[in-house]
Amino acid sequence: MAVYDTGPVVNTDAGGRIGKRLFVRVENIGDEEPANVRIEVYQVTQPNAKGYAQQIIYAQNEVGLLAFGSSTTSDSGPVFELPVRLPLQVKVFGVRLTTSPDPGGGNNITATVFTIDPQGNVVDFQRALPGEINTATPFCTEPLPVATQIVNVNKAGNDTTGDGSECNPFLTVSAAMASITDATPTKRYAIFIGPGNYTETDTIHLKANVQLIGASTLLTRLSISFDIDDPSWTETGFQNDNRSGFADLSLLTAPLDFNFRTISSFSGKLFFVSVNVSPTMVFTALTTSVNQVNIRDSMLFSGYTQNGINMVMFSSFVSSGNITINSQSDTDAQVNLVGGGINGNININVQSGHIPIDPLNITSFAITENIFNPFPNSGALNVNGVDDIFTRVRITDDSIPIRSRVSIVGSRTSLVRVNDAFGVAYTPDDPADWTDPDPTTVQEALDRIAAKISPV
Repeated sequence: MAVYDTGPVVNTDAGGRIGKRLFVRVENIGDEEPANVRIEVYQVTQPNAKGYAQQIIYAQNEVGLLAFGSSTTSDSGPVFELPVRLPLQVKVFGVRLTTSPDPGGGNNITATVFTIDPQGNVVDFQRALPGEINTATPFCTEPLPVATQIVNVNKAGNDTTGDGSECNPFLTVSAAMASITDATPTKRYAIFIGPGNYTETDTIHLKANVQLIGASTLLTRLSISFDIDDPSWTETGFQNDNRSGFADLSLLTAPLDFNFRTISSFSGKLFFVSVNVSPTMVFTALTTSVNQVNIRDSMLFSGYTQNGINMVMFSSFVSSGNITINSQSDTDAQVNLVGGGINGNININVQSGHIPIDPLNITSFAITENIFNPFPNSGALNVNGVDDIFTRVRITDDSIPIRSRVSIVGSRTSLVRVNDAFGVAYTPDDPADWTDPDPTTVQEALDRIAAKISPV
């Protein structure tokens, strides 16, 4: 048996054209002995210990080839031509021929391989010679993560032989995280995680200035608990602009406990962009508004709790569970919930002697009842203030639940309605009905009418 292999063939030319059809032409150039040949077309994905990993995308069972000159081109003659339609994603491929008998006619096979684009242009041309086993340099020569600041993880990876490059990824997120030792605010890293379900039993300590990025919330699913208990976050003051986070993936396993206080991070910030989160996340601040959490375009299935923290949630939805906002004695909490909503409760808890929660803005963030967990377990705004702390909740009309589901405690606790100018603006049909200046909002008009006819 002899093996002929083209090795990795790049399926694009200098102009960026991609080959859509592959032709494999095999020929018995011997003039005496017949031969048999098996044709395999494989996709080159990521390198393995032998140089490259292969996924068979087409296999042709053995074809008999007569000696040269025996007959015309056919599967019973000396020449056989195999057309193969390549999937769109195949950017690198190879062709392997296994021939027999050896010794004998199997040593007299040549192969011509070429691809064409949809317009019929030849994209690449390769030829394997008799007896040759192509051990060409692997196609993938991606620089190491220390240069690219990108660490790769996917299901074809290997934690033992991998280095995190695109050509040689890790198998686990923990291995990728451990490999990063020089992340700084001026050299932030991305861990790209391919499609698949990733389950790891040990909690991963998210390092400062590292972001985990998946393929999508449906494709990359992490059954891994996370915290930020890593020395890379530790500071003795406001020294670093440390930022980390998650994007385009799903977080499925508790705990997700991000405590800037225990790791002494004065300036730490976290970002969640297009993330689905199943367990309740907990965020605890060390310092003032510098400890920030930014959640955008995300879905939270169990809400979150913030102790202090400067929180911004934009265009996100909490499908169940509560948003719990707790004041702190030594650091302020800030809240901006903008767009989206919650099928649960928003619970605001202020303790005596604590720093006020300010600002506390809820803008076009609907608080609605969950039919599977109805009021009072959902659909309520509970502001548990105290008499010695001013607590002002600034909220738009489209965010406020019905009055019976709004609870306000504390003599210095108030609800400030922030009206949408387009929704409650007022323009008189007959300006003569009003003493100048005319009222410009419904609220102003009602107040002036009440004053005119008072007591009502």
